[in-house]
Amino acid sequence: MNPSLVVEVLSPSTERYDRGEKASYYRSIPSLQQILILSQDQVFAEHSIRQGDSTWTLVQYAKRADRIQILNIEIALDEIYSGIV
Repeated sequence: MNPSLVVEVLSPSTERYDRGEKASYYRSIPSLQQILILSQDQVFAEHSIRQGDSTWTLVQYAKRADRIQILNIEIALDEIYSGIV
């Protein structure tokens, strides 16, 4: 009911909607602090973080060695994409 994190895996058929209207809806949820969008067909992540003034900062990751701080957990993109060629 009051998520602090949403993780979305993009699919080619819904990517435009997921990045647009759906992402806008997510950002309107008062409790939401972070959105992690993952590409399905390549090592790529977009991490949106709500700032104290309710603006959002976007950080992009594209290297398997990149590490993402999600809430109180740090995870490497390599761990997220483990087993995917």
